[in-house]
Amino acid sequence: MLVPFRRLHGRLTGLLCLLLVTASLNAQSIEYKVDFNVASDWGSGHTGQLTITNTGRDAINNWELSFDFDYRIDSAWNASLSSDGANSYTLTGPSWGSTIAPGASVSVGWNGSPGDVRGTPTNYRLNGQAPGGGDGGDGGDGGDGSDGSDGSDGSDGSDGSDGSDGSDGSDGGDGGDGSDGGDGGSCVTTRFNVSSSWSGGFGGEYVVVNDSNQTLTDWTLVVDHDVQIGSHWNGTVTMGPEGYEVRPTSWNNTLAPGATATVGFNGTYTGREVPQPRAMRLVGQTGCDGSDGGDGGDGSDGGDGSDGTDGGDGGDGSDGTDGGDGSDGTDGGDGGDGSDGGDGSDGTDGGDGSDGTDGGDGSDGGDGGDGSDGGDGGGDYGRRVVAYYTAWSIYGRNFQVADIPGDKITHINYAFANISSDNVIQIGDSWADVEKSYPGDTWDQPIRGNFNQLIKLKERYPHLKTLISVGGWTWSGRFSDAALTDASRAKFAASCIDFIRTYQFDGVDLDWEYPVGGGLPSNVYRPEDKRNYTLLLAELRRQLDGLEAETGKDYLLTVAVGAGYDKVANLEVAAMADILDFINVMTYDFHGAWENTANHHSPLYANPNDPNPNPEIRAKYNTHAAINEYLRGGAPADKLVIGIPFYGRAWKGVPATDGGLFQEGDGVPPGTWDDWASGATGVNDYWQIAEFAASGNYTRYWDDVAKAPYLYSPSQHGGHFISYEDKESLNLKLDYLKRRGLGGIMFWEISADDRSFGPDSLTDTIHKGLNP
Repeated sequence: MLVPFRRLHGRLTGLLCLLLVTASLNAQSIEYKVDFNVASDWGSGHTGQLTITNTGRDAINNWELSFDFDYRIDSAWNASLSSDGANSYTLTGPSWGSTIAPGASVSVGWNGSPGDVRGTPTNYRLNGQAPGGGDGGDGGDGGDGSDGSDGSDGSDGSDGSDGSDGSDGSDGGDGGDGSDGGDGGSCVTTRFNVSSSWSGGFGGEYVVVNDSNQTLTDWTLVVDHDVQIGSHWNGTVTMGPEGYEVRPTSWNNTLAPGATATVGFNGTYTGREVPQPRAMRLVGQTGCDGSDGGDGGDGSDGGDGSDGTDGGDGGDGSDGTDGGDGSDGTDGGDGGDGSDGGDGSDGTDGGDGSDGTDGGDGSDGGDGGDGSDGGDGGGDYGRRVVAYYTAWSIYGRNFQVADIPGDKITHINYAFANISSDNVIQIGDSWADVEKSYPGDTWDQPIRGNFNQLIKLKERYPHLKTLISVGGWTWSGRFSDAALTDASRAKFAASCIDFIRTYQFDGVDLDWEYPVGGGLPSNVYRPEDKRNYTLLLAELRRQLDGLEAETGKDYLLTVAVGAGYDKVANLEVAAMADILDFINVMTYDFHGAWENTANHHSPLYANPNDPNPNPEIRAKYNTHAAINEYLRGGAPADKLVIGIPFYGRAWKGVPATDGGLFQEGDGVPPGTWDDWASGATGVNDYWQIAEFAASGNYTRYWDDVAKAPYLYSPSQHGGHFISYEDKESLNLKLDYLKRRGLGGIMFWEISADDRSFGPDSLTDTIHKGLNP
C-alpha cells in the first residue's frame, strides 16, 4: 500500500521526536571529579596516576574517560588505553571494574614520557560529560556539584571523621553522640577506597587528607585491615605490630593544609566483598575532632559538608559496633577488643559505650558487651600458657616432669594417649606414663611414672591444670570410628572419664589430625567426620558435666586444631566453640621439608613474595589468617589460643640468595633427635638453633613482612636454611594476641626450650609478655 508523503513525513517526525525524548531520558547525568598526580618522575619518563571519584547519587556504568595530555602515555593499567595519535587519550574501564558506585573511586596508572611533568590532563569527558554533571556543555550545576554531593554525604556522616580512622575506638564509649562527628575539619582525616575489584582481588587506596591548618610531615598511617597487600605505589606499605604501616614517598611526605596523599595497592581478600579496615590511625594524632570517629553517630553535624566526602563517615564508630558488640566482645576480642576498636588499649570492653573506661587496660575484656565488667583482667591478663609435654621427653632428651617451670605456665597437655581398636582411650607408653620409678616412689604404689610426677608437680603449683591429650599426628587413625555413632561416642567419652578419674587429670584435650582428611594416609576418614566431631565433643562434655556434679570439680575440654584454611573448612567451628573451654590453634608447620621451597613455618603474616603457586596458601598459611578463619567461623576470640613452635624446620642444599628464603633446596637435613629409625626430619629444637646462631657459622635474617626470623649457613649441609621462632617474633605474637583479645599461648613442646627457662628462653618470654 502506498502511503501519502505527508502522512509518512508526520509518522517519521513523530518517531524521531520519540527517539530523541527516549535518548534524553536514558542519558545518564553523572557527577564526578578527577584527581591526577605524578607517582614518580625520572627525567626521561614518569608514572602518572589518575583517580576518578563518583560524587553523584547513581552508579556510573561502563565508564570511559577521555582527556588531553601534553605528554605521551605508553602503557596503562586498571583500564584499557587508546589514543588518536596526538595528545588525546581515552581510558576504558575493564570488565571487572567497569562500574563506579556512588562515592567510590577508580584509579588508573600509566607510564609515559618524557619526565619533568609540569602540566595536568585537561578537557576531561567521562561518558561524554564534563566533571560536575549535566551534558558536559554547560557544567553550570556541575561546578559545585562535587561540593554539593560532598555536603549531602556530610549530612549522614558517611565519610566524615572517617569511621575507618574513627573505628580505632580509642574512646569506645562516645559511639552515638554525633554532635562532633561530621566536622572533620580541624585535623587530618583518613579513608579507604576500593578502586577496582575482581574475584578474590582488588585495587585499593589509603587516603590521607590534611584538613588541619598546619603542615603535616613524615606521616605514618597504621591500618588494621584483614587483607593481604601485594604491590603498592605512591608510598610504602609494611606490616607492623598493629597492622599495615603506610608511609609516604619523598614527594608526598609533606602535606600542606588541604592537601591529599593517596597510596594505592593491589590486594587479595576472602569472603564475598572487600572488607573495610577495622581501624585507621595516624601516628601521633590524638584528641582532634573526628579522630576517634565515635562521635558522628547521628551525623547531625555531618551536614557541614565543608569537605563532604571526608565530612562524616563515623559509621563504624557511631554506635560502637566495631568498638565492642557484646557478641564479639565476650572476650574483648575481634569486634570488641580494640582490634576493631583500634589500638586495643581503650574501648576493649566498651561494648555498649556505657563505660569503656573499665576496658582500658584491655587486660581481660572478658565480658565485652557491658564495658562495666570487662576490665579488671584478674591479674595475669587472664590468659592461658599451655605447654605440651611428651611422654618421650624422659628418654634421650632427659627432660623430666620435675624440670617443668610450673610457675611460668598455666596448663600442661600430656602427649599422648592412644585410641584402642575398640575405640576407647588407652595409655600410650606404659613405662613412661605409669611404671618408671622416681625418688620417693614405692614398689606397691598404683601410679608411678610421669602421671604421678604430674600429680606432685600440681602440689607444688596448685594453679596448674593437667590434661591428657589424645591422638596426635601418629595416633589419630581411629578417631573417625570412635565418633561414628551415638554408641561409639558414648563409649569413647566414658573411657575418657575413667582415664582422668584414675590418673587425676583435670581435663581432656583431643588432637584429631584431621577430620575428613589431611592426616596420615593410614587414618580412617569419612565425609561425616565434620559433624561427628562436634557430636563427639558434645557427648564428652555431657559426661564431664556429670563428673563435675559428682566430684564438685571443674573439668576442661579442649582441642588442638589445624591452622590451614583447608583444615578449618572441615570443622563446625561455632558449634565446637560453644562446647569447648578453649581451642589450641596449631599455627605452625605451614611449610616444611616435605616441600622443595625453603619457607617460613610459623609466620605471623603473609609475604606476597612467597612463590607458592596456590594463591590461598600464599595468603592464608600464616598465623593472622588462621586466627581470622576461626573468628569468621564463629569462635570467640578469648577461646582461641595461638600455637608457638619451640622448634624449627630446615632445608639443605639451599642457595644463598636472600639468605635462602623462597629458594629451592635439594633435601632434608638431620634434626636434633634424628636417628636411624626416624631418618632426617629437618626438625631442630630451639635450644640447638640458639647454639647454631651463636656459633658464627650462621647468619640470622629477619623477614619484616612476615615478621619471622630464619637462619642460614652457606657452609653447613650445602646451604642450611632454618625457619624458627625467636624472642623477637614471639613478642610480636604476644602483642598481637593482646591487641586482638585472644585467649593465650600454646606451645609444642617444652623440652625443646632453653633449659634454663631464664631470659634467653621462649617460656620466660611468654611469661613476661603476658605478665608485665
